[in-house]
Formats: sequence, structure tokens, C-alpha cells
Amino acid sequence: MAQDPRTIMAMSDGDLMHWTLAGDVGSYAYGMGKVALEMRLANRQAEAALESAKAAKVAADYTKELASFTRNLAVATWGIVAITLLTQVALILVTLKK
Repeated sequence: MAQDPRTIMAMSDGDLMHWTLAGDVGSYAYGMGKVALEMRLANRQAEAALESAKAAKVAADYTKELASFTRNLAVATWGIVAITLLTQVALILVTLKK
């Protein structure tokens, strides 16, 4: 029941699982099938980790942008506060001079 590794790797997941489980524990089919399934699992986990890292980088970039916008909003708010205070002082002085 020995097969070429290329043939084994070309099997679909379902076919590979069936081929693996059809072999006795310790047989060539069981051993090669188990290794092939573990390799596929490791590859999928690595791809998922890569996608997760990309998403985390995007989230970090958005967080940096949000922090920058918040900082700019705070500066603008303090500018409005300063203008309001200067206006109030000017109105008080004008009122007192009358």
C-alpha cells in the first residue's frame, strides 16, 4: 500500500483521512497519512497566525491614527477655550470702561 509522497500530498483532506484510517496503526499508510495531516494542520495554523498578525498590525495602525486625531482634537478644544476666555476678558473690560 506504499504510495508516492506526491500522490499522498495531492489527496484531498477527506481522502487523506480515509487512507490514513484505513491503515493499521504503525503501517506505512497510517504513518505517512498522519504525518501529511499534521503538516497540513501546521501549515494552516501558520497561515492563520500570519493573518492574525496582519490584522493586529492594521488595528495598531488605526489606534495610532485615533490617538493622533484625539491629540489634535484636544489641541483644538484648548484653542476654543483660550478664545472664549479672551473674549470674556475683553467683554468684562469693555463693560468696566463704560
